[in-house]
Amino acid sequence: MTIKNLQHPHSGNINYSISGLGPAIVWLHGFTENRTIWQHHIAFIGEAYTHIAINLPGTGESDLPGTPLTIEDMALSVKAVLDAEHIASCIMVGHSMGGYAALAFAAQYPAMLNGMCLYHSSAFADNEEKKINRQKSINLIRNDGKDVFVKAMVPNLFAEAFVQTHPGVIATMTAEALKVDAASLIAYYEAMIKRPDRTLVLEQVPCPVQFIIGGQDNAVPYTQSMQQAHLPGISWIHILKDTGHMGMYENPEACAAFIRDFAAFCL
Repeated sequence: MTIKNLQHPHSGNINYSISGLGPAIVWLHGFTENRTIWQHHIAFIGEAYTHIAINLPGTGESDLPGTPLTIEDMALSVKAVLDAEHIASCIMVGHSMGGYAALAFAAQYPAMLNGMCLYHSSAFADNEEKKINRQKSINLIRNDGKDVFVKAMVPNLFAEAFVQTHPGVIATMTAEALKVDAASLIAYYEAMIKRPDRTLVLEQVPCPVQFIIGGQDNAVPYTQSMQQAHLPGISWIHILKDTGHMGMYENPEACAAFIRDFAAFCL
């Protein structure tokens, strides 16, 4: 694996890892996460693919732009990495917020996608209740409440039984989430509040779309996921009834196998 840094005129530094040879799979992390969440999946799928795992703007060594961040900015950062690596097409896997970035990418560069995986993610815009709750979290973070926010949020991403049986995983993810700057957390939530509905993208995207759905997902509920899963021309749907929002930790072998098989189908 090679770690790279790309200087981009709008985004500043973009940090990413690249490994393997062959068709490209691009991995986009979610809110409070970073590119390392994909280590298991990349190792499981193996060196027959070129794996590119990107730290989205404001995470890790990737800069947070000086202007207000948008989901479209995230997609532009991804496009810059692909251009730098001379990659004309890929399969894109986006977890949660990373799925929003993948959809924004699909809206702008649909011909570059061989396949897209929405991993506990959604094409729907935030409803009013969700926007209000995100704004409350922004206010808390702004008032020196970042640690309180993160420590309350992380366990809620997992199925309750997993939280009880895997305290070490919760502690590790909480520690990683606490490393994200308050400014980045605020920028991410503001970008999510402003993002448009992209269900039309799902209807029009020319590539197959995979949905990994947690039956106990509090962030992207099962019912919402099922409302969008029929929209693409070709859908692969996987439902993990005992999993929350974090399949890469809660059910890693199954989720990695889902993506491996989907990639083979797309190519």
